Amino acid sequence: MFNAPEQTTTFPIIPDGIDRNRKIAVSLKTFEGWNTFNKYPLVPITDVIIIDSFFFKPNGHRNTKTDYFVEAYVKNSLLPLFKLLSNYSLDNHLTVNIFTEWYEDYENIARKLFDQLELMLKENDLNIELLLVITENLNEHKRILYTNYFALRTELSLHQFQTYKVTGKRKDDVIINPFAVDNLSTDPHNSMMVNLADLFLKFTDNKTRVIGKRSNLSKMIHQAFNKTNQHIK
Repeated sequence: MFNAPEQTTTFPIIPDGIDRNRKIAVSLKTFEGWNTFNKYPLVPITDVIIIDSFFFKPNGHRNTKTDYFVEAYVKNSLLPLFKLLSNYSLDNHLTVNIFTEWYEDYENIARKLFDQLELMLKENDLNIELLLVITENLNEHKRILYTNYFALRTELSLHQFQTYKVTGKRKDDVIINPFAVDNLSTDPHNSMMVNLADLFLKFTDNKTRVIGKRSNLSKMIHQAFNKTNQHIK
C-alpha cells in the first residue's frame, strides 16, 4: 500500500449521518469503517499507539450526561480495530498503548473501559498487551494511530469508526503517512518522532495516571525518545 517514505494516502470519510442522496462523488478509496483496511492491506506491525484526547467521551455511546455504554463502545468501535490490527501482527502479538486526557469524572469510565477491553480481547483470543495512559494535556487535536510503519490521522474520534461505517454527520479524511521509527536521519516525518518522544515524557510525569502494566509501554516510544535526544545532542 505504501511504496515510498514520501507517499501519503488519503481516504475521504462520508459518515452515515449524511443523507445518501446528497453525498458527493468521491474516489474509490473512501473510508467506510475499519473494514476498509481489508481491501487495502496494512504492513506487518508489532506496536500500536493511539492518541485521542476524547477517548473517554464516546458521545455516540452516551447513556447519560456523565455515563456511557462502555460495552457497546468496545464491541462496536474498539474491538473491530484491534481485531483488524491483530491480523497484521508479527508472531500473533501486539503491544497497544492508548494516550488520552483526563477530565472531571473520567474515573467513572477509565477503569470500566480498560477492564471491558481486556475482557473482550481475551474472549476473542487476541494476544494484545494493553496500556492506558491518562495525562493532563496531550496538546493534540487530531486523533492519531501510530504503528511501526505508518501514522493514521483524522479529526474524528475513534468511537465514530465501526467495522463497515463511520457514524455522525461530519465529513473528514483519514490520512496515512509512512513512518520509520528506527531511522531519524532519513525520516521525512521528524515531527512524528518528536511526538512519540513527547509521549515518553508524559508517561513519566508524576501527574500521569497509568492503567495496566507500565512495562507494556511501547518500544517505539522508548526508541523515539532515545533517538530524538541523540539527534539533539
